[in-house]
Amino acid sequence: MLNKDASKVEKLYLKYNKEMYKVAYNILNDHQLSQDAVQMSLVKICENIEKIGEVDCNKTKAFVVIICRNISINIYNKRKRNVPFTLKEIEEVSAQSIDTETDPLIAMENICLLKEKVKLLPQHYADIIALKYIYEYS
Repeated sequence: MLNKDASKVEKLYLKYNKEMYKVAYNILNDHQLSQDAVQMSLVKICENIEKIGEVDCNKTKAFVVIICRNISINIYNKRKRNVPFTLKEIEEVSAQSIDTETDPLIAMENICLLKEKVKLLPQHYADIIALKYIYEYS
């Protein structure tokens, strides 16, 4: 990358980083993932720097925001597909924690493990699992 292009990327970042972060955070709802999306967007912008004329124009702003939005959506979809555990694993932990009379310490550890696993789920799934296995609703 030429010195002129590096200067342009720096100006783009200084001008639009907050806007890019807002877009990413609205999609991802996660501070670190949003920062990652902004950084990945900058890499993509560097690859396409020749398509950008002026830094301070609506066309450039739209280009930068669309790149960030698309990268954020890709991150969101990858994260959504990668469920960290299965329902069968939750049922196994729940079944192990039912027998509280034999060893209450192991039962408490299993309940804590179940709660940690549930926190990794998207909110609407976590609510269902919590109601079924922690609060024992049907």
